[in-house]
Amino acid sequence: MKKVILAAFLLLHMGVNAQNETQALFNGGSLKSWGLMVSPGLQTTQILNEQAVFGQFKAGVVLNESWTIGGLVGATLYEIYPTAIQAQFNVPTDFSFYTYAGFIEYRVRPNRLLHVAFPLALGVYETDMDDRDFGGPDFDGPDFDDSYGDDYRMFIEPGINLELNLHKYARLYAGVSYRAMGGAFYRDAQVPVPGSQFLINAGLKFGVFNMAGLKKK
Repeated sequence: MKKVILAAFLLLHMGVNAQNETQALFNGGSLKSWGLMVSPGLQTTQILNEQAVFGQFKAGVVLNESWTIGGLVGATLYEIYPTAIQAQFNVPTDFSFYTYAGFIEYRVRPNRLLHVAFPLALGVYETDMDDRDFGGPDFDGPDFDDSYGDDYRMFIEPGINLELNLHKYARLYAGVSYRAMGGAFYRDAQVPVPGSQFLINAGLKFGVFNMAGLKKK
């Protein structure tokens, strides 16, 4: 219950801070600047009682230097081998996890050296469960049979980051988010249901955040 309350609080806080900017941008039609950015990052969390690290890549369009709208992909950097649930399976089994989403982010006073950003992602979360058959035909390594299957479900992930302007074209961020899982739209019955997750996030942003400023040079 505490996790749900925190996720709701983050969404509410994001909405309150973004209200004035939203009215100016969409109701007033005041698009003053636009830009482009890419963002490699890392996320760490607990999944199935094991530590997992996601690599993540974002790309998007920056509007009025405060809003970013785009897409992201993410994947665990290594397979998770949850020892606590291995007794459920006939053979050793590991897991990989993937995220595919759209996102929107609002940044408060983005021209300050240190400021706050509120990202919100909505997309698909994939759990890929594989056999780890060390007695298989691949004598130089595991034989991944993929006989167990997959789980695909929706997720929503609000967050809050502190962001540091390192350079005109580079920024550093760190923060937390909460990945709330929705219902599955495809699921093999033997795949464990992934729980909702708190994540610690860090990464870099590179781009031309204001094309108008670039043209003045």
